[in-house]
Amino acid sequence: MKKKSSFSILKAKLFFVGFFIFVSLLLHFKSYNQNPSRTHAWAQSDHYAIALGFLDNNFDFFHPQTYTLNHQFPAQEPVKNPTGITSIDFPILHYVAAISMKVLATDSPWVFRLVSLLWSFIALYFLFITLVRIKGFWEALSVVSFILLIPTYSYYQNGFLPSMAAFNSLLIGSSFLIRFYFSSKNSDLINNYSRFESKSTFYFGLTFIVLAALMRFTHVIFLLGLTGVYFLAIFKEKKVSLKFLMSVLGLGIVGLYFLYNSYLAKTYGSVFLNKPVIANSLSEFIQHLLHQLKTYTRETFTLFHITIVVVLFVLLRKQNSTNLFKNNTWKLWIIISTIGVLLFNFLMTYHMAVHDYYALDTWIPILSLIIIYLFLQLDFSNYKPISFVIAVLITTGLLSLGAEKQFTKYKHNYGMNDQIISDFNTSSAFLDSHTVDKQKILIICSPGWNAPMIGWKKQVYRIAWNFSEQIPIALNEDYDVIITHNASDLETINHSPSFHDSVEKIADNSLVTIWKLK
Repeated sequence: MKKKSSFSILKAKLFFVGFFIFVSLLLHFKSYNQNPSRTHAWAQSDHYAIALGFLDNNFDFFHPQTYTLNHQFPAQEPVKNPTGITSIDFPILHYVAAISMKVLATDSPWVFRLVSLLWSFIALYFLFITLVRIKGFWEALSVVSFILLIPTYSYYQNGFLPSMAAFNSLLIGSSFLIRFYFSSKNSDLINNYSRFESKSTFYFGLTFIVLAALMRFTHVIFLLGLTGVYFLAIFKEKKVSLKFLMSVLGLGIVGLYFLYNSYLAKTYGSVFLNKPVIANSLSEFIQHLLHQLKTYTRETFTLFHITIVVVLFVLLRKQNSTNLFKNNTWKLWIIISTIGVLLFNFLMTYHMAVHDYYALDTWIPILSLIIIYLFLQLDFSNYKPISFVIAVLITTGLLSLGAEKQFTKYKHNYGMNDQIISDFNTSSAFLDSHTVDKQKILIICSPGWNAPMIGWKKQVYRIAWNFSEQIPIALNEDYDVIITHNASDLETINHSPSFHDSVEKIADNSLVTIWKLK
């Protein structure tokens, strides 16, 4: 009997590896080595630049830097000798990507993309095998497919954003927690699962949840939710548990890094938003919520995903007497975390509406915890004869939807970010021949603070937005060289009619133009 079970787990592992490779090739064959482009290319470029910055600063983890010497969110006092240091949530993803680039002797985007993709593989593998052991193969496949093929997840799966890696760390932590709750409360449901019955399993799970909160501070919501669960348990059990104390310790670690990150922001400034942006009025708040609803129903909570959740809730109502997942910790964790997400949604309505990757920090984790709970709670024994058919239909439907959404994104080129990176990369030798390292250089083009320098690999000053205000100020400063991107030059002229009256052309290679102040 043991050999049969062991062989089944082995087959499940091999299937998952093959399934993941197939889906990854299908979804990402067009983007596997592509520079940041398309949706939120600006933010992705900045994170790619952080990894490249570690290659330039001798891997100084606690002083992450980008190529831009001035930041969108400046320091409290002007930085006398700027080096591009910026505040950022715990940059372990960028650091691992930089180490991988060093080992592989290439800083090509495929390295960063592969690191993100492998992070996803590890997370979904942990979740899949955990659910196979507890519920069964087809249930595990359905849950993993549900998460993997959420369009927002699929798009950023091999991207440059830490939101993706943070969510995957949360999934790893959640997998350990599932193992702990079942092994400690429902061990009669588990076959050959004794090696997971140690209390240390909980602390492994907590460690990854703390890591998620470090990587993306918004994920502190889920750490707070777990801490809240064990805080409430104090009143029931009349004692303080070690789990609560360790959760508080985890919050303390996250809090310490948050304070250090705040110090970086005050001292050096930041390329990244690090404060809440509240709507200015009730009408604006409602407008943001409607925009968010429109965006999420198209790219995150598709009709197919919502239908699956509704059907599972209906089944749960019908099976109300069946309570396989007896431990209520998970359900309470979902409730407290949902309250936290709602509060965050209130504070960040605008960014939640226009930045779909915020869903990876908030609503997608909530939805994933719910779908995991539903599959753990429900008894599927009556559906065993058709479980194969159901799982195949769910997986096929989700895969078709996910592929269609992904192909649409890469069907047409749009946006300027990838062109800027390409043009400055092509122009690197030309730019080097007309500049020297100690010159004070300004690049004017949009979008992206770091997009041009990803191509050129040069630290410079930047104007990337608010041209009508920033360009006139720049023309009165002591820049040695000003560089514009020819494809964006018309925009520069329109925003500053006096630009050509204040500068003199040095050189032009048809892609970029080099100027000096008169």
